Amino acid sequence: MAAAALVLPVGPAAAATGNLYLNNAEVYTDPSGCYPLEDSSIVDNNTDTAVTLYSGPDCDGEELGRISAGDDESATGARSLYVP
Repeated sequence: MAAAALVLPVGPAAAATGNLYLNNAEVYTDPSGCYPLEDSSIVDNNTDTAVTLYSGPDCDGEELGRISAGDDESATGARSLYVP
């Protein structure tokens, strides 16, 4: 007797829930992916997940740190951030 395999579809990863504010001007609701930053950007992470700062413009280069969910800080030296 052959065993039947259960295959479930895999959907896209869910975006973070909440708002990401950049420089007190740009607002991204339920953000996901890579976002460019200006010099000394202020990042206000009002999402439910940490964001990662990178030295390169396309979420590449050196990982400079993370901004936890609910935190805000200056992203001096970072050129992009990634929201999983």
